[in-house]
Amino acid sequence: MFFFVGIVGGGALHALVTGGLHPTLANGSFDLLWGSSLAAKALVLVPAGALIGFGARTAGGCTSGHGICGMSQGSTASLASTATFVATAIVAANIVARLLGGAS
Repeated sequence: MFFFVGIVGGGALHALVTGGLHPTLANGSFDLLWGSSLAAKALVLVPAGALIGFGARTAGGCTSGHGICGMSQGSTASLASTATFVATAIVAANIVARLLGGAS
């Protein structure tokens, strides 16, 4: 419940601070890398979502579950899963940064 209230409240607070609600499908560096058309976004995001679901199923839980609950309980499986999630995110961020010319 707090999560959903935080999402709506955070969005409302941002709209209030920035002077209004300005919905857009623009997605910054994602658009630079993959294009701004909905078809291009779907071509990347649908398989990415499927891979996330497959990974969560294979790991026996999601990144938040392993990172917060599993790690606090001292689970070695959660430690391994969280280390894998973090390492994959670091590699992916570096690849995207290099493709966009942001890193040398």
